[in-house]
Amino acid sequence: MSSEPIKVCLVGCGWIGEEHAKIYKDLQEQGRVEFFVCDVDREKVKIFKEKYNAKGIFLDYYDVLGSSIEVVDICLPHNQHAEATILAANVGKHILLEKPLATSIEEADRIFEGIKDKKIKFMLAENWRFIPTIRVAKEFLDKREIGEPLLIQGNSIQYFVPSGWRRSKSDMGGGVLIDRGIHLIDMLYNLGGEIRSVYALATHKSILEIEGEDTVVLLMNFTTGTIGNITVTWGIKKPLKQSLFVIYGTEGTIWEDSGKVFLLKNNTCEKLYEAMTDNSIREEIFHFIDCITEDKEPLVSFNIARKDLEIATAAYISIQSNETVFLPLKEKKYHVGEEADWI
Repeated sequence: MSSEPIKVCLVGCGWIGEEHAKIYKDLQEQGRVEFFVCDVDREKVKIFKEKYNAKGIFLDYYDVLGSSIEVVDICLPHNQHAEATILAANVGKHILLEKPLATSIEEADRIFEGIKDKKIKFMLAENWRFIPTIRVAKEFLDKREIGEPLLIQGNSIQYFVPSGWRRSKSDMGGGVLIDRGIHLIDMLYNLGGEIRSVYALATHKSILEIEGEDTVVLLMNFTTGTIGNITVTWGIKKPLKQSLFVIYGTEGTIWEDSGKVFLLKNNTCEKLYEAMTDNSIREEIFHFIDCITEDKEPLVSFNIARKDLEIATAAYISIQSNETVFLPLKEKKYHVGEEADWI
């Protein structure tokens, strides 16, 4: 294990980049990293440098690639993920890539070809794998505390108007599903396991500032026979309070409510966990740095990232075709916006 601080460069100084920068500032104060920032916007990198005590700035990604930087944390628009990742892998950088993996399965598999056989660590920055309420639910689910799971529901119902590149369907790879919804897809895949088929419906009636969909309902059929249901929307101005997840089993129910996890079993309701704060992004980044210094395998592997993207892609195909789509997908070249006549 090296005692020298790891040189990390945050690539992309947008909203999620700033959330990451807060964590690297703490890691740098602990002597674990030396923190650098990269963005084409000179004013943004200057602000980040001053606000988060970055050691230096880059205005060109190719300069990062040619430097002594050891880790790149890629927080770029979705349609730039594949190229930025492959370039970093080619010069031996460790890579933390913000979700989603890419905007198509074809791009995802190009990433795999780029990172395989390289002596680097790669992890998707899917912070929901580190949300404690989800971890607690999975622990009790795996212990069969509620018997056989029958139905798993995931909900994200809010009013949110994206800005900047998130308004572009081509930059995003879609709308709310590929951005917010990919979190819920990962949550249900994490809780329920492999998925046999999906069917999805979408609307775009509320957030007209974006080109992609603003509301999606997604049904999943797990290989175990469990049914999954996701509702994700940015378009509800007066949303009612919803549980992030509810898991109904043959012998009980587990659900989340305002950062708490409850178990209803044998006519008794028990609070299993209460989270004071959500430190999932912090846990995610600390974990990845630990994986590098301790030579461990990252929690959110390429295979998990690809599966999340495949499920999302299948949902988009279903939306366009109005048909159930079975996994694994037979083709790899589907992009959002294309006709899905090959399934």
